[in-house]
Amino acid sequence: MKAREYIAFYVGAAIVGVLFVLVTVFLGVEISRYCRATRIAQEARKRLNDFYARDPFPSEENVAQVTKNRDIAADVFATLHTKLKAGQITAPAGLQPVDFQNRFNEEQSALLAEATAKDVHVPERFAFGFERYAEGELPKEEHVPRLVQQLRMIDRLCRVLYEARIRELKSVTREEFEGLLQAVDPGRARSRGGRLGAADQAEALKNAGLIEAGELFAKLRFGLEFVASEGSLLEILNRLGADPLFVSVVSVSVKNEKDGAEPLVQVGAAARARAESGGAGADASVFAARRARLGQTTLAAQKSLREMPHDKRVMLGTEKLEVKLEVDVYIFADDA
Repeated sequence: MKAREYIAFYVGAAIVGVLFVLVTVFLGVEISRYCRATRIAQEARKRLNDFYARDPFPSEENVAQVTKNRDIAADVFATLHTKLKAGQITAPAGLQPVDFQNRFNEEQSALLAEATAKDVHVPERFAFGFERYAEGELPKEEHVPRLVQQLRMIDRLCRVLYEARIRELKSVTREEFEGLLQAVDPGRARSRGGRLGAADQAEALKNAGLIEAGELFAKLRFGLEFVASEGSLLEILNRLGADPLFVSVVSVSVKNEKDGAEPLVQVGAAARARAESGGAGADASVFAARRARLGQTTLAAQKSLREMPHDKRVMLGTEKLEVKLEVDVYIFADDA
């Protein structure tokens, strides 16, 4: 009887001992979790207190320095803007169509007389890009200011060519914004640097030279085709860079007059258009074939040059060069 009681006692004690161990382990795990959670909460509270203790606003010294920098930048911009628009040709207001016609006749006569004085050959009855008005057509009144502006710009550009002693002035083109929208030349609109749809091209040409709201400048594009020596061409580029007008050379195409149709030099938009002549959808094999043909042509040209007499290998210098020059003349806003 006593043995059974001892067995029951030992079994009960063992169960109690196991339960005690389990409770102790569970309690230890929970105490560890509690300590970790408490530490995380304390760190979070400390960071929160640090945020609350900070001053989120800049110091007076920083505000003063930023204000000073802003004033310096504004002064530099104002000075630059004033210098850029100092020599520009603006569109005059209050002129009538007959006023433009009179000015055009005067400028045309003056430019033709100057060409004769400088021994520059020009085509007979040359209109300098204003052919329709040379035939007596009067412009619309709203077009007169920009037409007068273009006329004065062309006058300035032509005089730069004359002063550089070109030999012949073949053509002068301008952006004919006053023409019908459907008469827009897509190739010409693409030469402005964007791939636009027909409507966008027409709108861009229609607004040529107009400074849109919020914009700092606008530009008018002109094309000049002439015959000159290498020295004259370099002088023209130098004179354009130094001119009071803000003139940007967009593209130059140079061809030796005696050597056929291939241009010797193409720079700017003309070179890009020539490089992209295969079309945007051409695959890699087309471009690879074109590069191979170009390499073969180059080798053949080098061999041909080596076999030529020296006098025929002279490409630049005193030779007559046919030059196609495209320029943008910038107009800057009065208030910036």
